[in-house]
Amino acid sequence: MTRFVEIIKQTKTRSVHFLTDFEMEEVHNSMDIFFVFMYAILQRLDQSR
Repeated sequence: MTRFVEIIKQTKTRSVHFLTDFEMEEVHNSMDIFFVFMYAILQRLDQSR
């Protein structure tokens, strides 16, 4: 899971477009997708503070 977090940190866009970057080839597990979305939501909440 930390690998996904690193990828997101590197990509760090303001929108959720990062999913298109490593979509189906990297994310095989639906739980991984869930965690990625959760992380993205947390990041967006962080930015709006």
